[in-house]
Amino acid sequence: MKVVHIVPSLSKATGGLFVSVNHLVQYSLSDGSEVVVVAPKESESPFELVAWRPAELRRFWRVGPKKFGYSPGMLGGLLQINPDLIHSHGVWTFTSLAAARWSKRTGKPYVVSIHGMLEPWSLKQAFFKKRFARRLYQDRILNGAACLRATSPMELENIRSAGVACPIALVPNGVSLPLRPAADHRSSTKRRYRQAIFMSRVHPKKGLLNLVAAWARVRPVDWQLKIIGPDENDHRAQVETAITAARLEDVISFTGPIWGDERFAHYWNADLFILPSFSENFGMVVAEALACEVPVITTRGLPWKELEERRCGWWIEIGIDPLADALRNAVSLSDSERRQMGVRGRQLISDHYSWESAVHKMNQVYRWMLGETEPPDAIVFR
Repeated sequence: MKVVHIVPSLSKATGGLFVSVNHLVQYSLSDGSEVVVVAPKESESPFELVAWRPAELRRFWRVGPKKFGYSPGMLGGLLQINPDLIHSHGVWTFTSLAAARWSKRTGKPYVVSIHGMLEPWSLKQAFFKKRFARRLYQDRILNGAACLRATSPMELENIRSAGVACPIALVPNGVSLPLRPAADHRSSTKRRYRQAIFMSRVHPKKGLLNLVAAWARVRPVDWQLKIIGPDENDHRAQVETAITAARLEDVISFTGPIWGDERFAHYWNADLFILPSFSENFGMVVAEALACEVPVITTRGLPWKELEERRCGWWIEIGIDPLADALRNAVSLSDSERRQMGVRGRQLISDHYSWESAVHKMNQVYRWMLGETEPPDAIVFR
């Protein structure tokens, strides 16, 4: 089985999309599938391109607006590669259109991973442009797919609410359990500060202004907050202004983006992870934090009700007041209590979120798309 994964960007700056697609590709290769990754050309660093090896990469020149990513040679390239099916990632870009055109030309199927781009919050952003795009091409692409892929029941429900009627494959992302470091920073009794971290894109969607406001309200003693991630749309300047206005410069800092395994050192050194996002289809960083035994605070804009069910974090309403309450609760716990929450979080990831399981389910979906099997349990028709 030869599968093309077509993505709007190979850059690590895409955050969770990069992590989830890259891992899906790598684990599919180890499972014996033939995989080709197709994307528009941009100024990716050699370090970013190496991260996709040993998958074969095919990149095509892009012209016009960066977000749409028109690549005139991409359709011809897909016909030359001649895969059995295409797995397209994301919407609103030329890559999804290229997959649909390839399917129409060849009669072969494609699946679309939505990656949170049909969530209610996301659809409200640039509302009229997206409404026009849906009528012009995007709804036709989505409903023409053999199926869509959702990573959580919440995302599945939101796709249906957006008016898409085709089958949906419910296949969660996976998480690799990192090894525990030899030195346990959290058990040290000599630490002056406890540390909370935010790790994601610095983007208005992520709720950082709410986090700064909540931190200013609680002002936890002997705690620091580290914000880790690439800046988008100059949002960091807005957050820094809020930090200065609240006189929190001494306790809230930025580190910029951190990639690869280096990011896991920051998880292991953290006492608390906070992602107050307005909307996510999955939240890879939440899963990574849990895998590193860090209790998590996140919002109901993410599908992580297990935080409450497994007693490994706080799943709160969106807003400053709920965030301040959860933060106050988290910092009032002892180190031992937070460590116990972290252990339960790692067990949750071990029990339900392996990449081996995710790839197995996707391969079942692929074989069904090719007419080789009956619909697997992951397929939801209505």
